[in-house]
Amino acid sequence: MRRSDLKAFDAATAHPDQVKSLDDIRRFLVIDQRMLRDRQLGRLADMEKIILLIVQSLAS
Repeated sequence: MRRSDLKAFDAATAHPDQVKSLDDIRRFLVIDQRMLRDRQLGRLADMEKIILLIVQSLAS
């Protein structure tokens, strides 16, 4: 793992090598879709200004 990948674990005061039982998993940070998107685009784009356009075509 790269060091930047471990920041979320450090913030949650949990680390993968500390997992010894299923109870230990409760300390881990839950990562949702918004967190992933913010992490990937947060430094590159202002999410308030992003317009999402979805185009769907159904062929018969």
